Amino acid sequence: MKEQEDKVDHPHLVWWVVVIGGLSLLGVQAFSESFYTWWVTHLHPLPSQTVMMWILIACAPIHVFEAFYCHWLARRIGLVRSAVGWGVQSFFLGYPSTRLLRQRAKASAASKPGKVEGHAAAEA
Repeated sequence: MKEQEDKVDHPHLVWWVVVIGGLSLLGVQAFSESFYTWWVTHLHPLPSQTVMMWILIACAPIHVFEAFYCHWLARRIGLVRSAVGWGVQSFFLGYPSTRLLRQRAKASAASKPGKVEGHAAAEA
């Protein structure tokens, strides 16, 4: 089987809009009292601004972990040149990017002889 191309695969544009837009909206709701008040008055109720702030803060270590994990995984499957790109994209997008890289890792493992479900086959 041919060797996989050392490049970053990008999720559909919708993911960029939803994730970046959603986190941005969450940030404004958490830190702008006037926007938060307008939102709950005109659209629908939200948890308190303190809760919104903690939700946003909780997203940070999750995305940092995903970035490091994707950088590590990309290098592990031989995507050395694009590993930083995978990490950066996963920092901003989280799951949609991580899912693409895990699919690449699964395909990579399946294409290598002596691999069974991502693990080296036991030697007899």
